[in-house]
Amino acid sequence: FTLIDSNLFNKVRPIECLKTAWSRKPGDPKAFNGLNTDIAVNVKAMSTLSTQTTLWVTANILLEHEIKRRAAVIKYFILFAEHCRSLNNFNTLMSVLGALTSVPVERLTRTWQSVQQKAMSTYNQLRQIMRTDRNFAEYRDSLHSCNPPAIPFVGVYLQDLTFIEDGNDDMISNRPGLINFAKRQRTAGTIRDLQQFQNVPYNLTPVAEIQDWLLKRLEELCPNGQSSDRLVEEFWKMSTTLEPKEKDSERVLRLLKESGFL
Repeated sequence: FTLIDSNLFNKVRPIECLKTAWSRKPGDPKAFNGLNTDIAVNVKAMSTLSTQTTLWVTANILLEHEIKRRAAVIKYFILFAEHCRSLNNFNTLMSVLGALTSVPVERLTRTWQSVQQKAMSTYNQLRQIMRTDRNFAEYRDSLHSCNPPAIPFVGVYLQDLTFIEDGNDDMISNRPGLINFAKRQRTAGTIRDLQQFQNVPYNLTPVAEIQDWLLKRLEELCPNGQSSDRLVEEFWKMSTTLEPKEKDSERVLRLLKESGFL
C-alpha cells in the first residue's frame, strides 16, 4: 500500500493544486484557465485510492459473521495502520482509520469489546494523532517532526489550499489592477511544503504480484469513477444484521448472561 500511495503522491504536480483543480471537471467554467483537460489526475487518483481503501477495509470486517473473527480482523487492521504510521504513511493511515471509525464498523459494540486491550490502546493512540482538533494540530506536528520518506495525508493540504483560494481575492479589492501576491505566497508555501516529501523515496522492494492483487480487489469493490453510495448503504445493512440494535432491557439481560449471573 505504501509504495502504491507513494507512487501516486510523487506524481502530483504543482498545477494540480491550483484553483481547486481537483474538484473541477474538464470544461467547468471555473476550471484552471478554462482548460478542457483534467489537470488534477494524480490528486484525484489519490482520492480514489483512499476511498477504495476505506471501503475495502470496511468490507473485510463486515464480511466476517462471527464476533471473534471480526475482532481479529479489526485487530489486524489496527496493526496495519500502526505499521503505516511507522513508515510515516499518514495517507493510508487515515484511510484505514476512516473504515474503523465509520458508523457501520464503530457501532459493532460487542465486536469491539472482543478486541485485545493492547490493540485498542494502539488504536486510540492513532486516533489521537489524526484527530481533527485544532485543524489537525497533532498530525501536523507528527508530520513535520518525522524523518522522510513520508506520505502526508493529502486531504489536509487540499483543505488548506481550498481555504486560501476561497477566502482570498485574486486581486486587491481596493487597489484595482494589483495582484494579491499575499494569496500567491500562501499558496506557494503550501505547495512547497507538500513537495518536500516528494523528494525522498522509500527503500522498499515492490512485489508486483501483491500490488496487482490489491489494486484488483480495490477496483472490483469500487470501480474508479463510480459512486460509493450503494456500498455505504449495503454496509449499514450488513452491520445491523450482524449486531441488531438492542433495547436496554435486552442489553442488560445479555450482559448478565455473558457475565455468568444468569
